[in-house]
Amino acid sequence: MASRGMTDKQIAVQLDLSRDTIVSYWRRMFAKARVTSRPELIAKQSQWLANRRIAEAETRSENFQLELSRQAHLHEEDHARDRLVQDLNATSLAYIGGQVPRQTCYESLLNAALTLTQSTMGFVGEVTATKGVPCIRTLAVSWIEWPAALNGDFEITTSGEIVFRNFDVLWGRPVTAAAPIVENELAQGGNANCVPFGHTGVECFLGIPVIDEGKTIGVLCLANRPAGYDERVLSDLHPLVEALRRFIFRIRKVHDRQWLVTRLTRGIEVLQSIVDDLPGGVLLVSDDLDIEYVNMPFLRLFSLTVSPSYLIGKSCSKLNELMAERVADPGSFFERIGELRERKEQCQNEIVDLSDGRSLTRDFMVTASSVSTYAYLSFYRPIASAQLRELTSR
Repeated sequence: MASRGMTDKQIAVQLDLSRDTIVSYWRRMFAKARVTSRPELIAKQSQWLANRRIAEAETRSENFQLELSRQAHLHEEDHARDRLVQDLNATSLAYIGGQVPRQTCYESLLNAALTLTQSTMGFVGEVTATKGVPCIRTLAVSWIEWPAALNGDFEITTSGEIVFRNFDVLWGRPVTAAAPIVENELAQGGNANCVPFGHTGVECFLGIPVIDEGKTIGVLCLANRPAGYDERVLSDLHPLVEALRRFIFRIRKVHDRQWLVTRLTRGIEVLQSIVDDLPGGVLLVSDDLDIEYVNMPFLRLFSLTVSPSYLIGKSCSKLNELMAERVADPGSFFERIGELRERKEQCQNEIVDLSDGRSLTRDFMVTASSVSTYAYLSFYRPIASAQLRELTSR
């Protein structure tokens, strides 16, 4: 008030105090500020206010710079995490394309999780079953010294995978709970908190289940992050856990497809061996008039010297060139085949005369592999003279 030019009397009226009280306040302020006059006190107060405003401005500036630095750090972390996820997705697609082994996918993901969280050890596992018994099969694991005391809890397969069947341990809890498990105050060694005796020291632990369509299919376990684990770490790891879910899903699909291909291949091999042992010749032609299959008896019946592998996949025109010299009436033979295909008709026991005097019977069948795609199966058998006379007299 004094700095605005107000007198003691005006200040006393403003504050509803006596003038003597205002004078007493002045004396106290002079003593505290170590000054002897009002102008000196007012100047000192103005300087103090200016210094305080400067200090507040500097504090705000420092806080602003710290916030900028923090935001930049978070942005760098987000960018680094996005790059890791992109690299992991690329690795996953490379596996599907047969360019990298499966192990590379999981090792890349585990290394990314260890780097992102600054954890010192961990593993990635798939939840599966061996002979109907649930287990965790490690897909990638950091260096961990597995003590002999754990022999009853795990086994190492010939491929180097570690299989855990005991879920009543720290790393089994995320699977049984189907929820993240965070432990930041674990006892060193010992059996506290489900850490087995003899296990490498675990000071803090994070286990995250990988869930697909309500079913736990995998687990990511990390340990010994210097700052412990919290919701922020869980949030940072979410993209990696999602990438792991896609990994396991894709690799299971690839495995299922490989299993199906293997079974189909075996089935085809068995079927081919059966067809090859038939007493007659088999010829399967596609709707595009390509040879899908031909067996060796067919080639022998028509005295053809080529192998089945030479004809399979080629156009029927190539086979027609070879057979034109083997049938007695090529024109009628090929015309009848074309007629049966065009009309989608079937026939049985049609007689086919060969140029060397022998005769065969032909069965012709039409099969539909889809709504608009057909295949044509011809089955030829040799016939004796008596059987030929019987068929001709009908």
